[in-house]
Amino acid sequence: MQVRQLDMTQVPEALAATQVTATAFRSPERYRQLVAETRAAPDRPLPDPAAYDPARRIWGAFAGDTLAAVVTGISYHILFEGQVVPMCGIGGVATLPEYRRQGAIRAIMERLLRQVREEGTVFSYLYPFSFQFYAKFGYGPGCRRHRVELPADFLRTLPGSGQIRHYRPEDRAVVESIYARFTAGSNGPVRRTPWLWDRLLGQDRWQEQQHVYIWQPADGPEAAYAVFKTVAEGGKDTLRVQDWAVTGPAGLTGLLSFLGGFADQYATVILQVPTHLDLTHYFAEPRPLKHQLEIAGQSRVVHAAMALSGLGRPDWLIREARWLAAETGSPTHMTWQIEDDFLPENSGLYRLDLATAGQPAERLETPGPAADITVRNGILAPLLLGAQGLDELAGHPDVKIRPDMDEQRLGLLCRFLSRKKNGIYDSF
Repeated sequence: MQVRQLDMTQVPEALAATQVTATAFRSPERYRQLVAETRAAPDRPLPDPAAYDPARRIWGAFAGDTLAAVVTGISYHILFEGQVVPMCGIGGVATLPEYRRQGAIRAIMERLLRQVREEGTVFSYLYPFSFQFYAKFGYGPGCRRHRVELPADFLRTLPGSGQIRHYRPEDRAVVESIYARFTAGSNGPVRRTPWLWDRLLGQDRWQEQQHVYIWQPADGPEAAYAVFKTVAEGGKDTLRVQDWAVTGPAGLTGLLSFLGGFADQYATVILQVPTHLDLTHYFAEPRPLKHQLEIAGQSRVVHAAMALSGLGRPDWLIREARWLAAETGSPTHMTWQIEDDFLPENSGLYRLDLATAGQPAERLETPGPAADITVRNGILAPLLLGAQGLDELAGHPDVKIRPDMDEQRLGLLCRFLSRKKNGIYDSF
């Protein structure tokens, strides 16, 4: 199949793309809207998604003259080891029924990922209909989180204090600041653009029944916010928290206590909680809390050298790597054998200096001694993002640790590649 980026400013291509997604997702609203717009103003140019914030590029696979499949690549930036790095979000994956299982999506993903890799993209992320399907393209488990379900009246047991107010447009900077503090030091969170904040905070509270509240202690600045809406589940109203963030324990207690005030209206409160936070600490009797561990989408490394180079090397690592080298003669670097069948440009042997902060990873052109660790690409992203640590992955079929490695060196690498604060709080 022929693959290329679509020109969504041209009516025929825009209509063809929305026909594919309308069929695949059984959702014709956007197609109807586009038909009405083009009939009303046939000469008006359509907006270019590549100029959006974040930019979107729609790729298509053609069978002859027929657009058979589409994929949208979205230009995000995420936090990684204290830096901001490019990430390609994948969405709008759709194929006409008569062209399924003919390699259309594979062909698009090959072109798309190579293109964004050349542009310096480090990671890619998506929310799959099937984990197994996207594993073929090198995607593995994404960030992890807990889906926590609490009886609403149970939240009334928390001490209530502070002040609460509904969000106003002038509060935008306050909410953004709380989110920035909440996600600081984490790997994976999207750096939200103005449009992403508009989508989250700009809903009509009366029509959409989506509300944004801010909590503030009596003697300090704002410390928490929550975005939530009501949904009917099994005949019971559920308060589903769409997005939330706090600056510390007091903010979390105050926010949950406020949500407990809705117990007369809602039976249950549901929210997603990053794995590094434990809500059981906040309750004298934690048994009513229901925790379910979730894998929040799938991730892959797009540019292995840039991802390895971005790993932080804290002072303790530099100090201990040098000490271990002096004591045992072991090298101050570690070697990685990366195996990436879908993007073989990433495959190869890399050397990463553990004793020099900021030193880029070096790709070795000639084979050397056995690598310290061998990692297939599907598990590389969760390892680097800290969703799983090396000690947890020691028995994983896609991770091999050099069997003759000294125990002290292995311990050092396991602490370096340990589980870290991680999370992604945006869908696409």
